[in-house]
Amino acid sequence: MHTTQVSGGRTGAVCIARLDPTGIDEHVGARYLIARHWRISTHAWGWEFPRGMGEEHESAEETARRELKEETGIDVPVERVNVVQHIHADTGVLRDSIAVAEITVTDTDIDAGWQTTKYMNGVDWELRNAHWVDTNTLRAMIANGEITDGITLACWAIHECRENVAQHK
Repeated sequence: MHTTQVSGGRTGAVCIARLDPTGIDEHVGARYLIARHWRISTHAWGWEFPRGMGEEHESAEETARRELKEETGIDVPVERVNVVQHIHADTGVLRDSIAVAEITVTDTDIDAGWQTTKYMNGVDWELRNAHWVDTNTLRAMIANGEITDGITLACWAIHECRENVAQHK
């Protein structure tokens, strides 16, 4: 039996960045950040939540915060990062833990991130491929097979279950 670990076994993080509505329109719900990534393993573009590997001496919350900033330019205080669960991408082979982090983002955070990145030379391709989508759009993308990344799907399932339980308390 063989097992492996990535990046020295440091915990990675997936960012479920949530932007709550700020206007007076009660029909507008929360939006979530997804980004298109080219994945060599599948030779295809795919929609995913921002994510990445942890660095040495970095907590899961710090990893999530850093990854969100690297992939989107959005910088939030670590206090708004809530690790809700840890998952394993493949318990048959991989030992690595992945933190599922829910992150509250505000319009101010997005504006500040845009101001920071719009003046950068050669803006990172990840920044150009990030989009905010509402819950129904995200669900439709999953149902239509537009989101096929297993880690993103698992994290969304965790988030949906947590939301459902919170509503029924």
